[in-house]
Amino acid sequence: MEVDVEVLGGEGYTFIIFRNNILFEGDRYELTASGREILDFLCEGVASLNHLVKELRILGHTNQADPERPNDVRGDRFLASNRATEVLVYIQEKNIIGPYKLSGTGYGQFYPVAPFEREEDRLKNRRVEILITEANSVELSLEYMYEQIYGINSYE
Repeated sequence: MEVDVEVLGGEGYTFIIFRNNILFEGDRYELTASGREILDFLCEGVASLNHLVKELRILGHTNQADPERPNDVRGDRFLASNRATEVLVYIQEKNIIGPYKLSGTGYGQFYPVAPFEREEDRLKNRRVEILITEANSVELSLEYMYEQIYGINSYE
């Protein structure tokens, strides 16, 4: 699990990366049994800190399967959004944090953290991220977060 889940922190935030198929099977959005166990562990930690959390934002990402051609927009966006929503609903049903603090977004293939040419790089793009911001913290843009976490400073 060390390779597939990474927890990073900074001033006012915690950033969790769930890589590749740790929560879902390929091209699916139903949580796996092991994915639910991982989220249960996360929920235990968040439950005791609810009063300190400003927002818990779930970000769904896919990979461009063919380096020469973008994915079908409909399938790509729905897969990313459905994965983010599935995680959001699972957490909300645990009733550990106010539902108004939860949000989910599907970015599809449009925030890659690695090139699309090699399979090992494409695996890095298949991910779900959770950004937990602290109460009273400054709002952080996704571009700022990716610069801090991945060292990427431009998406065009």
